[in-house]
Amino acid sequence: MKRIIWQCTHCDDVVISYSHLRHEMNWCDCRKTAMDLEEGYCREVGKPKVISVKQQNESGFWERV
Repeated sequence: MKRIIWQCTHCDDVVISYSHLRHEMNWCDCRKTAMDLEEGYCREVGKPKVISVKQQNESGFWERV
């Protein structure tokens, strides 16, 4: 599983997107920026500023990618 923490460049809202959620578009508060993170791809609306990208290892701990 992958996790991306991103920030909207319009309203500065910080959002966490997870790859295990199928077809789940995560929107910021102003609805100008969004991200749909899947196992095979990442779809973006607007220009999200990526803060952190991590992947869960076999032990369940998050590691930087």
